[in-house]
Amino acid sequence: MTVPAVVDTNIYFSALNSPEGSEGRVIRRTIEGDIVALSPQTVRRELDRDLRGKLDHTDEEVQRTLLALPTVWVPRVEYEGHPRRSY
Repeated sequence: MTVPAVVDTNIYFSALNSPEGSEGRVIRRTIEGDIVALSPQTVRRELDRDLRGKLDHTDEEVQRTLLALPTVWVPRVEYEGHPRRSY
């Protein structure tokens, strides 16, 4: 059974910096197909900014990294205007 998970910038950034940590395990499980990672486009933009600013990645490195992430990038229109639910 595949489990959906909303993944934020901190999870991606931590996974890239420490692949053996718990965040890295989450990303590995998305690669293995156990988890479907869902992230808003705003997270993709933040990650792009952080890869360039904090890790000094080139345009090519940023693009390669973003394409390699097994993520469904959700457009803002999909969730904008929906009420937030607490569980």
